[in-house]
Amino acid sequence: MDLKTFFSAKNQRNILIVILIILLIGGYLFYNKYQKDKTNLNIANQNIKALTDSLRISKTKNGNLEYSINTLITDKKGLAKFNADLADQYKKEHGKVYELNQVVAELKNKGPIVINNTLIKYPNGIFGLKWRDSTVFSKYNSRIIRGESKFSIDTLKGIINPLTTTIIKNSVTFNLFVGLRENKGNLEIFANSDYPDLIITHLEGAQIDVNKNPVFKNFIKPKKFSIGFHLGYGAQLYNKQIFVGPQVGVSIHYNLFSF
Repeated sequence: MDLKTFFSAKNQRNILIVILIILLIGGYLFYNKYQKDKTNLNIANQNIKALTDSLRISKTKNGNLEYSINTLITDKKGLAKFNADLADQYKKEHGKVYELNQVVAELKNKGPIVINNTLIKYPNGIFGLKWRDSTVFSKYNSRIIRGESKFSIDTLKGIINPLTTTIIKNSVTFNLFVGLRENKGNLEIFANSDYPDLIITHLEGAQIDVNKNPVFKNFIKPKKFSIGFHLGYGAQLYNKQIFVGPQVGVSIHYNLFSF
């Protein structure tokens, strides 16, 4: 091939297209590398915050106490390194777990609970104090405790002999809202309850293998239209002539189905 043919308009166009394709592929690879490094840095920063964070307490719009803390973003191997308790629980679960949280709560009365007693006399000379407390705070929040304390009276010595107390029923029902949210660029879990005497003393969580999570794919409507670069090699019709060579451009796609 002589220089005149090599530098012909057709060859120059093809050379420019090839160079443009190489630049686009290089730019695409560089952008992917940049996005991957950026994601890894964000995950590292999130995990540092989760490992150094402490339990925060605020109030919801209706005045209930709400507890929150930053959550881990990791895989199974990293979970064992970051949090032994969650890693141990992960091993006990069936199936593939993608989110795991632990909430430790305490029911602590704000003040003394006064319960009225009912005196009972048994045939064998034993007496009892029967007591019951039933409080309904809201639809899913209630406390029921019922029992009986027995004693005998020594009339000769003038003393009361305490015997036994039997808890016949001890039932506490409460709701607990646990969620995941973004707050000022951080990913945190939060928990709150309508039960007035419930205090959360410990809260921690982990998002596991988020990039492999198939759970939500079945519930997210895929986007039909997309815009992207088109790179390829093929034939095209121009001015009643067919030209074969590399092709580059911007295209709009409509996805009939995806896999």
